[in-house]
Amino acid sequence: MPGWITNLKRPGSLLGAIVGWVCVCIGVLGVVLPIIPGLPFLFAGLFILSARYTWASFCLKWVKRQTSKVSAGQSRRKETASEPVTTNRG
Repeated sequence: MPGWITNLKRPGSLLGAIVGWVCVCIGVLGVVLPIIPGLPFLFAGLFILSARYTWASFCLKWVKRQTSKVSAGQSRRKETASEPVTTNRG
């Protein structure tokens, strides 16, 4: 396996790793099942695991970039939707 997957940033406690993995598992289930809010659990699990694992840190950075792209696209859509539409009748 590549070093960025297996490299431990900080050994930390076993309890933190267990809580992080449980949050990630609940988050994955929540993406599939409609009754569990999956994304908050998934983000929380990645956040907890990013203090321990390098790969989780990379995943969290990727999620942050994607979230900022989506929010920027939505704000652009709102700006264009709020502009008045003018037509030339001539």
